[in-house]
Formats: sequence, C-alpha cells, structure tokens
Amino acid sequence: MDEIKILQACKHINVIRYKNCFITTETLDQAKPSAQLLVHIVMEYADAGDMHVHIKRQREEIQAFFSEVQVRNWLVQIALALQYLHKLRVMHRDIKTQNIFMTSASLLKLGDFGVSKVLSPDKEFTETAIGTPTNLCPEIANGQKYDFKSDIWSLGCVVHEICSLKPAFQSKSWEEMLKKIRTATYPPIPPNYSVTLSDLIRVMLKVDPGRRPTAYQVATCHALKDDFESHLEHVKKLPASSRMSDQSSESATRNSCSSMGSGEATSSGVYSEEIRQDPLG
Repeated sequence: MDEIKILQACKHINVIRYKNCFITTETLDQAKPSAQLLVHIVMEYADAGDMHVHIKRQREEIQAFFSEVQVRNWLVQIALALQYLHKLRVMHRDIKTQNIFMTSASLLKLGDFGVSKVLSPDKEFTETAIGTPTNLCPEIANGQKYDFKSDIWSLGCVVHEICSLKPAFQSKSWEEMLKKIRTATYPPIPPNYSVTLSDLIRVMLKVDPGRRPTAYQVATCHALKDDFESHLEHVKKLPASSRMSDQSSESATRNSCSSMGSGEATSSGVYSEEIRQDPLG
C-alpha cells in the first residue's frame, strides 16, 4: 500500500505512472485452501523493456558499447526522476537497471517503489539496510544511517554499468564486495568514453555522501547542459499520449528543476566545475 501511495503522488515523465489497483482473493497453496488477498497494481506500460535487458543485449548480441550521447541522455533522465522524487522526500532505495523501464519514445521511467521510503520533514536519515547488493552505498555497507545521497551512489553504479556493460562492484565473495564498496574500488569505464563522463561517475561514487552531488546538481551541471536541453526539446515534440495528463512534460521537467530555489541553482553552477576539477579531492 505504501508503494501505491507513492505511485499515486508521482506525476513526472521519467517516473512510471500509476493507473489503478485492485484486490483479488486467490488460493495460492492447494494444501492450504484458505484464500489470500492479493493486491494488483496497474501501471503505465513500458513497451521497450528495461535497462537490464538492453545492457544484456548490447553485451551479448550487439557486442559494442553504447554511445556517449546515449549514456548522457539516460543519465539526465534518471537524475531528473530522482530529483523529482527527492523533492517529494521519497528515497527510492533500489536504483538498479532492472527498475529503469524504457519506452519506444526514447524515455526512461524509474519504477518499482516496493522498498522506497518517504521521509518526514523532521527526519533526514533512515537506517534500514535494504537494496540490491551490488548497488549498496558505503553507508549501508558500514551499518550506518543514510539519506538521499544513497540513491546518488546507486545512480553512479547504474551509469558505470551502462558504460561497462557489467556491474561496477563484483566479487566472488560478499565480504570482498563490501570491501570494494567501502573503499569505492571499481574498474575504470572503457576508454572510448570521455574524461568528463568518468568524472561524473567518480563524484557520484564518493565514499563520503557529503561529497556526492544532489540529483538536481547532476541533471543541471554544466557538463550535461547540452544533454539536458536536448532532452527537453525531445519531450516538447512528443505526442500528447506520451505526456502527463495534468501539465506538459517539458514544463514539468523544467519547473521541477527551477522550483528548487536560487540557492540550489547556484550550488549546481559551482558543482559543474567540481565535477571536472574535483577540488574536494
């Protein structure tokens, strides 16, 4: 029911849209004839599958890396979805390629809010260890409390996986993988990608969450300015069926960023330089 409430509240072109829900009674175990209640959630149909399937096809069938333009576009879209969720104080907590859905209109849709958490205005952290092992942030690996920056770490993991066609943090043992996560020890992305893209991943995969950018700062940083504007232009050209029902998607996307306030916008401008120069070390 928490997932349904979150989906109902979300109206963003890069978040999977809620349609309806209904409850049925079914007997799941013939040995135990008592019926059980099942909650069904009807959501927007993503007709191009999910990111995990696309990466697998790229790796095994096409056997080539995605273009940098494509990776940058996807990064902007996911960052915009996260920025919108974080503004609603929704922590996704399971950002992974299997939860990023795709449409034939070249749109990404962040979905699966089964383990998401809404933080109250007076609470900035949570402590429940949850999420996909390969994308866990260092805070969770260390048993510490964590905030919205945990989603940024997972976003960095996703972008690295899109570039490398395999997870950033892999190991034969759980202990070894946790060690790599705690120290942010991961292989570089393929050399065909730019230093700028590599630096974007690096700042998202900072061990110290305070040194990671916000989703807003990622989406609107100088390094992705052209990609951000290109995405907005693409959204404006989409048919009405691909847009949100209550307001234009282009306006919603632009407004969701501008409404963060001048302080956030200023910090984003500064952070665009940090992404390239990384003075935080």
